[in-house]
Amino acid sequence: MGIDGNPSRHEHARQGVYGVMDQAKAGTADRELVTFDDLFDQHYERVLRAMWLVTGDVHEAEDLTQEAFARAYERRNQLSRAGNPVGYVYTTALNVRRSRLRRAGVARRHRGSIATDQEDPLKAAEDRDSLRRALAELPRAEREALVLVAWLEMTSEEAARILKTSAGAVRTRVSRAKAHLRAGTDPGGSDD
Repeated sequence: MGIDGNPSRHEHARQGVYGVMDQAKAGTADRELVTFDDLFDQHYERVLRAMWLVTGDVHEAEDLTQEAFARAYERRNQLSRAGNPVGYVYTTALNVRRSRLRRAGVARRHRGSIATDQEDPLKAAEDRDSLRRALAELPRAEREALVLVAWLEMTSEEAARILKTSAGAVRTRVSRAKAHLRAGTDPGGSDD
């Protein structure tokens, strides 16, 4: 079931990833496809939710997730020998987002204008919207660390590999993110 409760989104996304790669599939062994199928089936929804938490936009999250899985599919032979194919997918999705943000920033500077935000289709769900707004206020590094460690239950070491930083830096970012969130939701602003 997708973020919006639509059960067909997962299958639609699978078709989108495979649609791009149909010709590449022709010469591959069944074992490699099963391995990718398992990766996709077991982790698509979690990656999608993580990207939604990072971006705050379901459409961008879907796009990033599909792009990450499409790239993983292209490299499925190398990933089957790699130690952490799931980490590769998360890293790819985050890197694609960073790249898009850089390009958008450059385009804005060249145009001299500010891009407008699109309407978020999830505003009807009050607590999801509240979470999105709270996460959006966090600095990018803190938000990414918090999503990986607190939401996806990765260790600091796993998150550090994905974010290309140290485990100590991840713990610091998570701690700061939690403090920022507490300060925003606790009327007393205590630092428990």
